[in-house]
Parts: sequence; C-alpha cells; structure tokens
Amino acid sequence: MKKYFSILLFFCLFLFIGCASTDIDGVVKPNVKLSKYNNVLVFCNIENYKYRKQLETEFQTQFSKNNIKSFKSLDFFSPLENYTEEDLQKILSDNNIEILLEVKILSTNAHNGDSNSFIMPMGGFFFGSGSTEVKVTIDFDISIYDIKSKETIFKGTATGEEEDDEISDCLEDIFESLAKDMVETYFVEKVK
Repeated sequence: MKKYFSILLFFCLFLFIGCASTDIDGVVKPNVKLSKYNNVLVFCNIENYKYRKQLETEFQTQFSKNNIKSFKSLDFFSPLENYTEEDLQKILSDNNIEILLEVKILSTNAHNGDSNSFIMPMGGFFFGSGSTEVKVTIDFDISIYDIKSKETIFKGTATGEEEDDEISDCLEDIFESLAKDMVETYFVEKVK
C-alpha cells in the first residue's frame, strides 16, 4: 500500500509542478569566475512592469537560495524617475554592487491548437483565452557587467519553453527555470 501511495504522490507532484525548460548558452570572460562576486544587481529590461518585477524577484530568490546577495533594480530605480550617470554610480557604490546582470527579451512566441482560442501579443507578452494548452517560448539576451572595470564579463542567450493551460503559469515557470539555471550554472562554485 505504501509503495502505491508513493507512486501516486510522485505522479501528482509531476502534474502540479511546472516543467519549463531553459537552454542557456553563454561565454564568460577568460579568467573570470562569476562565483567570486557577491553583490549582484538584477535588471530585467522589460517594458511590462508586472513581469519585470516577477523576473527580478525570481532571480533574487535563486541567488538567495545559493547565499549570494542580490538586489532588484526596482529597489533602487523608480521607473518614474530619470537618473544621471552620477546618480547611477552613487547608488551602485553606496550598495557595494559588484556586477549588473541584465536580462532582455529578444522574442516571444505562443500558440495552441484550439481554433476558438486567440492569443494576442501585447508589450512583448501574450494575452489570450481558450481551453487548450498553450506553448510559450521566450528568447532572452543576458549580459553581465563588472561595475568596477566597466567590462562585459558574460554574454549569452537563453530559450525558455513551457506548455500549460494558462499563459501566466507558463511565464512564471519559464522565469523560475531561467533564474535557477542561470544562477546554478554560472554563479555556484562547482566541486570537482
């Protein structure tokens, strides 16, 4: 009986946990270890405020899980204010920010097979209705800059995919997968 309960529990967890996949391909500057940096500022260059906040928060969560101090750009920079270069440098310096991780969306794609459904792109994201599963694919551009040297120390792209019955669930799962894979792949010191 216990064996069957365990199998049922595993099956239920599989159904309710997001299964987004992320493929990241990037290059780190030679002789640079991203794991040596601790104070990371995450800037998601996304027009949609809700999704920008959601993705920055997900990165902050993943960094925190790996004992890396990070900040969301929204904590320091209001979208309603204009900042000079001196303002930016002062905020970065006052908070001991060592690197800036910038994420941009290159493209988005969503589709489903229900002819009664519609999916409409708006501001880089999709809104729609329908009863069938939606497959969302998002291509990201990722750059990491060293604040002190003002050099690009990482450049890469990522593709996230998810299939679910709600577009918002797809986006949430893709954001979590991207942040988790990026942090674990490039920032966590691997034991050899």
